Amino acid sequence: MRINTTKRDQNGLAAIIVATIIMIILSLIALGFGRIMRREQRQSLDRSLSTQAFYAAESAVNEAVKLIQSETNPYTANKTSCGADATFTTGTIDSNLLSSYTCLLIDQSPPTLEYTQGSISTNSSKTIPVRGKNNETIGRLSVSWEDPTLSTTTTGLSSTPVFSCPSPVALPKFTSWNSKTPGMIRLDIIPADTLDRASLQTKTASFYLYPADKNCGSAVSSTTYSGHIGDTNKGQLVLVKCDPAVTTRRDCELSINMDGSYSNKLYYIRVRSVYRSSDMTVKIFDTASTPNQLNISGAQVQIDSTGKVNDVLRRIQVRVPVSKSYAIPDYAIQTTDKICKLLQIVPDPINTVDDGCTP
Repeated sequence: MRINTTKRDQNGLAAIIVATIIMIILSLIALGFGRIMRREQRQSLDRSLSTQAFYAAESAVNEAVKLIQSETNPYTANKTSCGADATFTTGTIDSNLLSSYTCLLIDQSPPTLEYTQGSISTNSSKTIPVRGKNNETIGRLSVSWEDPTLSTTTTGLSSTPVFSCPSPVALPKFTSWNSKTPGMIRLDIIPADTLDRASLQTKTASFYLYPADKNCGSAVSSTTYSGHIGDTNKGQLVLVKCDPAVTTRRDCELSINMDGSYSNKLYYIRVRSVYRSSDMTVKIFDTASTPNQLNISGAQVQIDSTGKVNDVLRRIQVRVPVSKSYAIPDYAIQTTDKICKLLQIVPDPINTVDDGCTP
């Protein structure tokens, strides 16, 4: 009797299983790449739409600025709701691109004045009107500042400010000023309820704010207005306590108490940075025993704008001056052209004067 045996070869089945696994893996890889490509495309589209939405929001800001700074009929109202009103009747910018601004808010009396991007410069002074929203008597004025390139909290800025306790307190050479120390602030305060030549001479407070370490024994966080008026008191160097660890304000802050010397509702302050440009915040308070912070009118307007393109939104918030900025000279005579000065000594020893000026 013959017995036949059948030998089963498993090689074909194993090949099918391996091929299936490879196909699954390749399919997953293809699906992954597809998802990555779709995500990149969406992100690219979102970036493009986000840029367009930013421009839409900026267009709303430009429209508001044009009306606010109009010399014939300036817009002086507060816009507190997003919807259209009699002035801003529509938010559509380009209907074909579905571009618009969905919300525009305008605050004519913000709680602070903000000067950023080093706008308190070393090149020229900035003159700022300071008045309460409801024309209140100002009892205290606060000025805080810092160097925009030095920070312990701002992303991307790794340089920590350096503060010292100078002795004696003096104006060093430019080359001797530490590159990690914020600039010094020259501050003039002019009570302007009654503004004439006599009040400019007798009532103007003028001093220099020197950034100093918070532990410096001679540094202060407040001073009195009356301590910086009069010929003998003007031009003092005041060491101001600075602490970059305080995140609720700028690094250096000084409060000036008006101390009843002059009860004014309007002041002009003139500020200029020395050595390095600065960012600055200005606040004012009333005369109550526990001072209340006042909103400031007539200097800056806060504009809050949201732009939209398709389903992408961008929101920006800016501060703009109430009126167009015009350069106010820092000196009695200031020119960008040549100037001829005549110096004559009397009595003239040689009886002739050659002033050197072309007739």
